[in-house]
Order: sequence, then C-alpha cells, then structure tokens
Amino acid sequence: MNSNTNISESQEEVILGARALGEQVYKIMPTYDLLLEQLKEIRSTAAKQAFKKQSRCYENDKQDFNNTVGIFGPRGTGKSSALYTLRNYLSKDTMNILLPLIEPDNFGENTKIIGSIVGLLCEEGKKLLKQLHLLKNEMNVPDDLSFYFNNGVLKPNNPLKQIIDETIEYHLYTEPQYRDMLGQNYADLATHIRKSERLLIPDIEFKKKLMILIDTIVHVKKALMTHEPSDKCDRGIDECKSQVALIYIFIDDIDLKTSKTRELMEALLQYTNHPHIVTVLSGDYEILTESLTLALLQDEPLKELGLGAYESLKVLDKDSEQESDKEGKLTILKRKTNLAHEYLKKIIPPASRHQLVKWNENTIPYFTFGNNTLLDQLTCVFGNWSLFSYQDEEANKAINKPIKRSYIIFDEKPRGIVNAYYHLNQLIKAKQNGQANNPDKFFQLAKAFIDTLISSNTKLLLHQELVFGKFIIWGSEAKSSFIHYAMLHDLIYPYGMFKEIDDLKVALYVIGELVTYLLPRVNYDQIHYSIWRKEVMDQLLFKPNEIRGNSGQAIDERYLKYNQNSDYRLFFLVETLAIFAHTEISALLSELISNINLDLYYKSRWASEDAQAKDEYVIGVIHTLLLQEEMMLSFKRQERGNSGENALTIFDKLYYQAYSNQDDINSKLANFSLNLLDSLCAETAEVIIAERQFKLLMNEWDAVLDKKQNELKKPATNMEHQKNRLNEFIDLQIKRSLFLNSTIAIKNKAVVLKKSELKSTDIGYTLSVINGNKKNSGNSAKVPDAIYSTLENRMKKFAKDILIKFSGDDKSVELKDIDDKEARIFMEAPAGINNTRFNYAKSAFEPIFYSRSHINFTTYSFGFRTIEKLSQNNKVYYGRPEAIAFLPKLKKASRFSDEEFSEQESYTIHQYAKYVGANEVETKMDAYENAKKFIQRKLHEAHNRFQSKTLADIKGYNLKLEDLEIEELAEQNNTKLRLHQILWEDKRNEIKENPGDPTND
Repeated sequence: MNSNTNISESQEEVILGARALGEQVYKIMPTYDLLLEQLKEIRSTAAKQAFKKQSRCYENDKQDFNNTVGIFGPRGTGKSSALYTLRNYLSKDTMNILLPLIEPDNFGENTKIIGSIVGLLCEEGKKLLKQLHLLKNEMNVPDDLSFYFNNGVLKPNNPLKQIIDETIEYHLYTEPQYRDMLGQNYADLATHIRKSERLLIPDIEFKKKLMILIDTIVHVKKALMTHEPSDKCDRGIDECKSQVALIYIFIDDIDLKTSKTRELMEALLQYTNHPHIVTVLSGDYEILTESLTLALLQDEPLKELGLGAYESLKVLDKDSEQESDKEGKLTILKRKTNLAHEYLKKIIPPASRHQLVKWNENTIPYFTFGNNTLLDQLTCVFGNWSLFSYQDEEANKAINKPIKRSYIIFDEKPRGIVNAYYHLNQLIKAKQNGQANNPDKFFQLAKAFIDTLISSNTKLLLHQELVFGKFIIWGSEAKSSFIHYAMLHDLIYPYGMFKEIDDLKVALYVIGELVTYLLPRVNYDQIHYSIWRKEVMDQLLFKPNEIRGNSGQAIDERYLKYNQNSDYRLFFLVETLAIFAHTEISALLSELISNINLDLYYKSRWASEDAQAKDEYVIGVIHTLLLQEEMMLSFKRQERGNSGENALTIFDKLYYQAYSNQDDINSKLANFSLNLLDSLCAETAEVIIAERQFKLLMNEWDAVLDKKQNELKKPATNMEHQKNRLNEFIDLQIKRSLFLNSTIAIKNKAVVLKKSELKSTDIGYTLSVINGNKKNSGNSAKVPDAIYSTLENRMKKFAKDILIKFSGDDKSVELKDIDDKEARIFMEAPAGINNTRFNYAKSAFEPIFYSRSHINFTTYSFGFRTIEKLSQNNKVYYGRPEAIAFLPKLKKASRFSDEEFSEQESYTIHQYAKYVGANEVETKMDAYENAKKFIQRKLHEAHNRFQSKTLADIKGYNLKLEDLEIEELAEQNNTKLRLHQILWEDKRNEIKENPGDPTND
C-alpha cells in the first residue's frame, strides 16, 4: 500500500470553507479562461477610452460601460472559492486595484451598498496618498504628478485629497438625514440658498464626483506604478507601462439578503458604469430573481387596492368570465418576475454570466483537494477494488477507475463533498497512525464519516429521520449497532417520486456496504440483506418491466425452465452474476452494463435483430469481470500473506448454489446461468459468421421459432399438449442448427452445375451471373436497386420453401468429421455403477455414434436432447462436465445428409454464399473467441473444485457420487430408451448381414 502512503503524505490539510483553488477552479467553472479573456477585453476598452479622453474626441461620444461579471450557482457550489481564485490571480498584476470583498449579508440597516463602495474607494485613495508622502525628493516624483507637489512637498489640498473629501460630502447629500441637517443650519437666507443648491440634484452631482474620484485614483495609480522599479512588477516594467489600472469590486452572496437586492441593483446601474470599474458578483440566480421580484412587488400598492398576498398572485381583472380571455393576462407575480429577468439582463449581461457546474456521479470521483482526488482517497481507505473503484490498465500502467453509480451517496455540491472528504482524510490518518487497531477510536471515526455523508447530502437529508431512525441503528460500539435491511418494505413510492425512491434505495445499499466494510462487527439480517441487494441490483441492471413483480416460482415456470431459449435470457444471466459475485465485482458489473447504449436485454433471441452483438457484449463483460476478480483475489491473498483459505470465485458460488437447495429460485438461477454460459461459449466463430452471412435464410427459421415460442406461453389443453408443443419447439431448433451446418458445408465445397441444368428463372442462375460480373469487374460492379429487390424477394421465397422441406421428421442426419477420440472420451468416461443419468445418455448416443450416416432424425433428436439435458442437470454428479465438453462437438459435426439437398438447392446456397461473402465486412472474432475460451476454462476449473470438495465431504460417510444423484430415471424415459436400443439392435444386425452396403458406412 505504498501508493496510498504517498497519497496521504502529499495531502494538504483539508479546509472546510472557501479558498483559492488554483487549477481546480476549472472543475467547478469550465468558463474560467473565458472570464479572464473578458477581463482583458475590458482593460483594452478602458485603454482606448483613456486615449479618446486625452485626445478630447470623446465629448460627443456618449457611451455606457457595463463591466459587471456574474458568477452564479446554487448554494455550496463554490462561488466564493471562485471569487477568491480570481482575486488571487488578479493580485499578481500590480496595476489592478482590488477592493476588499463586500458581503451584503453582513450589512446592517445603517450600511448602504454604495456607501461601502465609496468608503472602500476612499480608503484606496488614502493608500495612494501615503505612497505620495513617501516620495522624498523631486527626482522620485512622476511628471504626471508634479502638480501634486510644491518644492518636493505634497500639497495638503492636492487633487486626490480634495476629490476624496468632495465625494464623501456629496454622498452625504444623498442621505435624507444629512439633507435635513443641512437645510436647518444656516446663518442667513443667502447661505441657505447656496447650501440648498447642492440638494436639488444630489444623485447626479454625487455621481459626477464619484466618476472624478475613480479617474483620479486610476491616474495616480498608473503614474506611481509606471515610476516604480521593475522588481515590483512581476511581468516587467515595459509590460506594466502598456497597462491601464482597473478597479475591481467584489460582491459575494448578492442573493442572501432580500432587503439589499434592490439597493445593490440600483447602485450597480447608477454608479459603477465607468470604463475602469469592474464589478464581480456571485450568487444564486434563481434566488436573486425571486428577491428582486419581491422588491418590485413592494412598489405595488397592494394594500391600497385591498389585495393580500394570495390575491396578488391572481389576475387583477376578474370581470372576464371567458377562460380564453384570461389566458392572455399575466398575474402581478408573473409580470414582476419577467421584469426582474429583464432588469438583470441590463445589469448583469447574460454574456458576462458564468454558471458553476453541478457535480454529478461522473464528475464527483474527480473532486480534488490539493493533488488528490476523491477517488484517490477512497482507494486509500477501501482498496483498489471496492464499491467505488476498480483497477484497470492503460498504456501498460495500472490506474484506478471509478464505479460511478456508487458516488450517489456524495452531495452534488462542493460544500457537501468537502465535508465528507474531511472525514475520509481522518480515516486515512487513523489507518496510518495505527488507530484503526483501536476499535473504540476507529468506531468514532467511521461513524462520523457515515453520519457526515448522510447529513451533508442534500437529497439524503430529506430522509434523515428514516436513515438514522430505521436503517442504521447506532449503538455505543460496532457490535451493538444494527443495519435494519427489513425496512425496505417501509419504503413507498409517492406519486411522481419513483426515481427519488429508487436513488434512495441505491444510496442506502452503498451506505450499508460501507458500514459493514469499515465496521465488520455491525449486525444485520442476512436474508433481508440478500433481498435488498437483489432489488438494488435489478434496478442498477435495468430489469425489464415485463419481468418485474413476478414471484420466484413464476420466473422459473415462465423463463428459467427453457434454459438458453428463455426470454430475457441475458438479463437473468447478469442478474445472477450480480447477486452471487463479490460486492466489488457486482458493483463493477453494474458499471459496465450502464456504459452500453444498446437495449441489452432482447426478449426473444429469435425475434431480435442484433442478438449476437448483445451476446458478444455480455460475454466481453463477463470476461472482464473474471479478470478483475482474479486480480482482486490475488491481491487480497498477498495482503493476507497467503494465509487462510482462498476466497470463492463467482463460478465456485454458482456451482455451490446450483447443487444446493435445488428447489430454491437462487439455485435455479445459478443452474440457468451456468447452462447459458456453456451454450454461449460453445458457439464457434464459423457458426457465428455463417449466422450473419446467411441471415436472410435463417430469418425464416427464426420467425417460425418465435411463433412457436409464443404459443408455448398460451394455455395448453392438457399436460400432454404442452409437452408436445415444447418437443416441437426444441426439435425445430435442432433442425435449424442442422440446416445451418449444412449451409456451411455447402459453402465450403465446390458446387458445379451444367448450363443445361440451369434455368434463367432460377435464383441460382441469377446469383451466378451477378457473381460472375463482380469477379470480372474486381468486385466494383454494383447491383441495380431493382435487381437487388427482386433478388431479395426470390431468396426469401427460396428460404421459405427450404424451411418447409426440412421441417418434417423424415430427413436423415449424418455426422461428419467428428473426432472419434472425443466421442470415445465421452463414451468411456466413468459413469458410476448404478443406472445414472450419464449411463442413460451414453445409451441414447450409442446408435448415433455407430451409424454416423443416414440417422433417423427422431433417433438423433433423442440422443442429442438426452446429452443436452445431462449438461444442464444440477442434480447429477457424473457426466455433466463431459456432456458440456462433448455437446458442442456433436452439434458442430451434425448436419442433414447431403442427399437431402437437390443439386439446384445446393448450387443456390453456394452462389448466395459467394454473393454475400463479397459484400461482407471483415469480422474480427479473435477477442470474442479468446473471451469464450477463458470463460470455459474458468467454468471447468470451478466444477473440478466443486467435485473435489464434494468427494472430500462424503468420504467419511461411505457414500459415492452416484448415491447423491437424487433424481431417478422416469419409467417413460426408460421405455423410450429401450425402444431406441431395439431399433439400434435391428440396425446393427442389418450392418452385419450386408457389410458391403455403402449406406451402412
């Protein structure tokens, strides 16, 4: 854990409050660079204005300047930190004059916004006067300020001192109490008239004085800075000379105090429109709009009109009875809200507003304090594999990646996140200082972290009573604390709050897992935990609506019993993995599934257009999960020093679950998933490519299969009727597989017909002409649209005709290129002494194995299905792995006999393969094939471990594996097997009597 130590050593002390962020400001304010560009444009405009003023060409060029910049965001999003960051950046430029931060929230009734601005400007002027006093002799006096001095001595009544005093005086004239005082104190009428002149237009006169004060401050500042040595300017004297001084006014939280909002807006509008004044505001725009709207409503004589708060929200004109007339009328509130928006557009132009981002599950992991992200800190506490992260490789370097959904427990605002970050940092320190070994101390730290997570999260805060009162029951220590997972049933879905409650369930699940990781001795009910986890996983994996609400028994009856032919088979597979995997791997699974844009869970594989692509994606996800699990378990073994038993893998758990509690829904889900994985991994690349290549032909088979599968869901007349429908459905799948293998064989061999045997109306003839033209033109010839449509329609008819031909049971089957060695391994493998399922499967396969050709379809179907059932049976201890290994080899080697295809049919299929092959995009199957082989190997290893453990467990009880096979062979199956064996004996005798007959090969 050296990396974790390094992270902590480089960690800054966590501060709970606003601070200058440095580069981190871009995470909350992506437009920060744009703001700086806008400030440069303001400086450039101010420089041009100064030039116009010097050249006296501005007198008839009236222009208002609005250099107001807004930083907006909800409470706690980092507005103050953004202001501090900007101030820190601007302070590096000595030509900038930064007034102290103004916070209206701290103002009492006696402090005015404009008064505070005037006071701060005057303070800045007094600072400049002090700098002027420090100029000791005339050599140090800038030429532009020479008139401020008399014989090297600063004049007491210099222009800057004079305008400071006058600005203060004229500001007082705008205040009522000072106007009254001035009007009451006079010696004679002439004096009264002279003083009263100042009270006629106090605001206008005050503004003039304020503008002069700003001009004077800017002039003196520039003169002094230009005259200063270059070592006081961090960018060099030449660059400083080219700059003009700007005065920055910072006003934070302008939305907090409603009584100051109107005053602030008026002050900005009237008094800060100067080219050298830049005002930077921060606040919540929505609250600011509401405050301004309320201020504008105060102007309405509601009381005089007899209207209260309720009536003021209604249309004033109540005489109109027609609804259509009322639609065009606005309420007072609506009118004032619109006016407030327009008012703000004028004061804070939308182009100068910068909205802080709202943090979300994608960005929260990268929240940074100092050099370390939240993801880094969580990795320090919970390890590289947890609910929050997993380890991956990029450019041969191990990096931690977030599992984003788990970050739902953190607030969406920096203020909330940093509080959780603070306690997370305390946990890291405790682990490094050895305090983690002190149960009492670590319990306090862990509890503080969990409590802060909940209380700092705005959304969880709404449910604080439920979380602390019903879900987490804290005691005085870990072992007296309890997680009450049963309260899941108390969660109801109020109308319109479905997403909020779903998010709450996920958040509580994550919090529960955190508690049990940090405090393993906390108590909880395992059964209710499993129910909660399953429900949360179903939600994270986007469980199809059609399946929701079904009981375990209904799930088994409607879906699982059909194994790889089940509707929504991919969902049941990933759901099972999520339920039984380690918590860390389960979280990773939900992350990988959420990253896909596809509607992943097709209902029927026969009705889906892209079932294969979705199968490949899921296989890729499972491959990733197994690799991650392998790395995680290896890492944990190293941490333990290879002591103790190895942790179970996900496949270990599936095999254990499949063979225990066999009537339980979890057992059936486990067995279903093992069978489906075997089926998916058994598909060869050749078959997958053929599926795509002959898609038009196979679509006809799929349409019929989809129809028959839907018929299975309809009520049956009786059990026999339902059984017959199911047998027809399974037999049709077997025939589809045999036909596909036949097309592959036909594609791979040369099929030649004489011209005399070809008719111009045959689809095979048309395909041969097109293929010939493509060959002669180097594949550049394009098939005309009219011909393409005709060709497709005729191929569909061909596909329907050939489907009808091969749908019956009268077609013979043959085994080609089957490996005798593989077949004998299956036939000679130990099957137990008693009449086990494996012995039964061997007997069913025997007539197929020895015939090889001209096999009756019924015989083939019976043998194939018997082996398939053995491969899917979680109640047997003999033959299942052998059946799993042998079944795909049998399936690949089986096809309809060549004689069943006419020469015209074979020629058409061969030409069509060439036709689509010329247009087929090259498919890279290597990664997919490697993933399947890896999964198969892991399945085989897990089964061997389970078998070995089972043998070790029964060794002391004088039992054998065949004694554990609890399912007896049904009498009707024995009868059916004997019938096939009689038929096989007749066939064997026929071979002996006619050894030279080629049909007996």
